[in-house]
Amino acid sequence: MNCPHCGAELPRRGRARFFITGSLLIAAALVLVLFIHLAVAVLAAVLMVTVGSTFFKGAAKAGYLRCKNCGKLPR
Repeated sequence: MNCPHCGAELPRRGRARFFITGSLLIAAALVLVLFIHLAVAVLAAVLMVTVGSTFFKGAAKAGYLRCKNCGKLPR
């Protein structure tokens, strides 16, 4: 995809990769919840959910990349 303002090539978006990684981390956290009697597993599950939600947030923001050449948002 090219920038409509200056014609430079826009960077590729990693939206799908962030979404898949976030969903896999949350799924792994749900599996760890089965071992709720282990404190380490609960801590790991909380960390995985936190990082997974951060990846979801990153996937949402991946659509707002600016052009590196002119600095404008492609619309």
